[in-house]
Amino acid sequence: MSKHKQNIVKLDGKPFETKKPEIMLGRPIAREPMRENQIKFQQAFFELSERGYKTNFEDLVGLNWWLKHHSANRNHIFHEFLSRPNAEYLILVDDDMTFENLADDVEKMINEDKDIIIGITSVKPVPHFPNLGKVESIRSVGSLKFHKKEVDCYDVVTRHIYTYPKDELFEIDFGSMGLTCIKREVVKKMENIPWCYFPPNFHTGNVYGEDVSFFINAKLYGFKVWCDPTIFLGHLGYTAWNCDRYASHWIDFKDNLIKESKEEKWDCSHNLSDEVQSVFNEKTDKIRMLI
Repeated sequence: MSKHKQNIVKLDGKPFETKKPEIMLGRPIAREPMRENQIKFQQAFFELSERGYKTNFEDLVGLNWWLKHHSANRNHIFHEFLSRPNAEYLILVDDDMTFENLADDVEKMINEDKDIIIGITSVKPVPHFPNLGKVESIRSVGSLKFHKKEVDCYDVVTRHIYTYPKDELFEIDFGSMGLTCIKREVVKKMENIPWCYFPPNFHTGNVYGEDVSFFINAKLYGFKVWCDPTIFLGHLGYTAWNCDRYASHWIDFKDNLIKESKEEKWDCSHNLSDEVQSVFNEKTDKIRMLI
């Protein structure tokens, strides 16, 4: 990372007029960036600069975030974000996402003025369902010492969301970080713990994703997580999968998933549990952590 910050300038050498907040575009890279993502990311960077957002050339290069592990990538980006004292919004853009207009999406998310807001990312495996979820139950399991500090630990049971509004914001407990806008105060308040890590899932014998741990811990710190379903995201692979527009598998499987959830008495809607939210909203001076 260069010690000298460089702001993007016009071809005549004059800086763009910055009337809007300073933002950081963090793109965690886990592979050779897909060409479509690379082009649209670069286009968005310059367009946001032209619109008056203060940007940094280091974000355009993006190689700062090319590390060996998803959680390490993201945590490195969070650290860099906090090192920029005037940066107000962190925009995370995964390297395997595609967009209709990324600059418009970023500006829309900033204008929606939420602690954390995401677009809907579909999962790559068939049936490409939306990677959104809520906490079905949450309970404290005591505390432990973490970096010589006392940490409250919580055990959670999660459920995916299959039905949700199509044209308005709705609140969730967690989702995918494919495209995420985060306010500075969120990152700052959570710096006592790793922002992203892979905690154990005692109910499946597996682990939760690093994005799940971030969102649930953010809620334990008192922040809300929102989803904007009007932002189009495609998950790049052999094609750009999207849970509604491109993924016919999701359309085919959707009724079966909902039928199964009803038979098992799952709640697959976006409605959050008041009981769970009351736990999230409890006040404590201890550091909180999902385990």
